[in-house]
Amino acid sequence: MVIREPTPSPSRSGARAVTVLAVVTAVLSGCALGLPPIDGSAPPSPAPSAVPSVDGPGQAVPLDLEAFDAINSASVASISDPSGADLTRALIAGGVDRAGLEVTADITTADKRADAVFVAVRVGGSCLVGQYRHKASGEDGDPRYLGAVVAPLSTGRCLIGDLVPVE
Repeated sequence: MVIREPTPSPSRSGARAVTVLAVVTAVLSGCALGLPPIDGSAPPSPAPSAVPSVDGPGQAVPLDLEAFDAINSASVASISDPSGADLTRALIAGGVDRAGLEVTADITTADKRADAVFVAVRVGGSCLVGQYRHKASGEDGDPRYLGAVVAPLSTGRCLIGDLVPVE
């Protein structure tokens, strides 16, 4: 008698793939934290870089994860189901340079609405990445927006795959 394990549904497989990708990204980004080597020698100081800024009342505030998340969370709160274009427009209005933004498609290759859209911007040697899920697993308390700081890919980009033009 042959016992077959049930084949996972595409949505469960996709969710597992996203979870695995998130864990791998988190682990790999931990390798780039700039902690001093064990031998006690200090790493070289990074060269100063242009950091996108968010214009506040009378002052420029460097863009960090807190500011990035605040802009994206405000978009989610004010637009009940924002698109990638909505998120990038809000980031641009918040002072992020359009040329530095990356965004994934809202529509899949099967012409279906994507479960999630990712926006990212490179800041110094790191990437600020935001994920908005159109359909949060919601009922189980999963948030619809999450942000993280990760290391850039070897290509210099922040996001994997085909990106869409920033509107």
